[in-house]
Amino acid sequence: LDGDMSVDQHTAMFRPSVFHDSRPAMGTDFDVWLVADSSRAKELFEIAFAEIDRIDASLSSYRATSEISRINRRATVERESLPSRQAMV
Repeated sequence: LDGDMSVDQHTAMFRPSVFHDSRPAMGTDFDVWLVADSSRAKELFEIAFAEIDRIDASLSSYRATSEISRINRRATVERESLPSRQAMV
C-alpha cells in the first residue's frame, strides 16, 4: 500500500467490477462474464476468447483442419489415438 493512502482509498481504486462480452464460436454465441479490475478486463477477455478459439479449432467437426476432422477422416483406414487434451473433453 502507498503510505499516503488509506486502505479504503486503495480498495476503492482497485475495486473489481463485473464485465460481459459475447462472441460467436462453435455455431453459437459464447458469453463470458468477468469479475475483475477494469484495467485487466480487456486482457482477460482476450485470454478467454483465445482459449475458446483454440478449442474450436481443435474440436470443430465443421473445420476441415481441426484435429477431430483429421481423426474422422483417418478413422476408416487406421486406429487413431486422441491427444491428451482432446481425450479429457
